[in-house]
Amino acid sequence: MEDYRKRIGTEQQAIDRSFTNRPDVHAAEMRTIVAEAGVTGARSGYFPTLTANGGYSWRNFELSDFDRQSQMFVGLRLDVPLFDQFRTNASIEQARLTLETRRIEVERLKQQLRASVRTAYLQLANAERGLEITDIALRAAQLNYDATQERFAVGAS
Repeated sequence: MEDYRKRIGTEQQAIDRSFTNRPDVHAAEMRTIVAEAGVTGARSGYFPTLTANGGYSWRNFELSDFDRQSQMFVGLRLDVPLFDQFRTNASIEQARLTLETRRIEVERLKQQLRASVRTAYLQLANAERGLEITDIALRAAQLNYDATQERFAVGAS
């Protein structure tokens, strides 16, 4: 039993191990990170955006050098948010609510794991106590048997 106890460690070590080994906890933590990025992305609605684009085209209608045409273009676009009918505020609030939901989900999963590990440790302790009681009962039965054997041997001779 001692070897088994050493192998599984303390209750807190088992809880910590369950947090790192369970894929559902890892997935929930990743969803929290994504939700944090969503809040940052929603806040970007307050800032101007600059977009650049460009292109080049070439065409040749004939095989002669005179009919070749090429075009090149470059463009910049600047969008400055002045009023978006409070869509940015609503997006930020929605992203914050999603983030809070994800954090609650992670904590709920961790609470469930803590409870499961604690229950398992209590069951292990109960099983150990049961083994100790059984061992004591076995020794008592052995002593009783030995005493009965001695009485029988004395009475039989």
